[in-house]
Amino acid sequence: MDIEEYLLADAETQRARQEWRRDAECIRGLKALALAPTLDLCRALLRGERIPWNQLLIAQLRRYGLKRQPPDGRLSLDDINDVPAA
Repeated sequence: MDIEEYLLADAETQRARQEWRRDAECIRGLKALALAPTLDLCRALLRGERIPWNQLLIAQLRRYGLKRQPPDGRLSLDDINDVPAA
């Protein structure tokens, strides 16, 4: 591989990483919008705050499901699956 091929491959790798980050941010944002009944709670979730489960939209919480059961009854976006169940 010459330097030109290397630079092209490196640039493509960087573009792919940026796309993945945008996709992950989009998924996280859509999940927060679906779960939060208010804009303030949506913003709190996006900041990584832990919210009492009963302040979230229960139907959406059931739809997404939990990755793990938190011991304190408060949830962050990391506790909730990224994709709703079918």
